[in-house]
This record gives sequence, C-alpha cells and structure tokens, in this order.
Amino acid sequence: MNKLKKTLGCLLLFLFAAAISSYAQVAKTYSGTVTDAESNEPLIGVNVTLKGTQTGTVTDLSGKFSISASTGSTLLFSYIGYATKE
Repeated sequence: MNKLKKTLGCLLLFLFAAAISSYAQVAKTYSGTVTDAESNEPLIGVNVTLKGTQTGTVTDLSGKFSISASTGSTLLFSYIGYATKE
C-alpha cells in the first residue's frame, strides 16, 4: 500500500510538471499594423522580431504583420530612421 502511494504521488507530480511545462510554451499569433505616429501612414518594411531570437517578420505594403510567439515574449519593432520599440 505504501509503495502504491509513492508511485501515485510520483505520477501526479510528473503530470503536474508536464502540464505546467506545456502551458508555458503556448504559442499565439500576434498581428497588427505599424503606422507613423505623426502622419498615421502605414510603415512598409518594419522589422518585427522576437526579443533574444532571430525569429521575425516584416510589415507588408499596408504596414501589417503577423508573427507567432509564445506567451510572454517581447516583440521588437525596428525601422531605419526610427528608435527601436518593444
């Protein structure tokens, strides 16, 4: 009986750890439009990257982008002539 309790306890601990690990790595798709703050015109070719990685995308002719990132990731927006924004 004692061995059964230990086995069940270990199994539950393993399942709990696996569930937390998979939850932390959930990916979502983030999308939006990058525009100039003054003219409100879309910015074409803005680099959108995940901070700390080389994963990224570029805005299209309408200033739109879409990127897949895990929850809690930080997006970096960089463009020639503008300061990089997080």
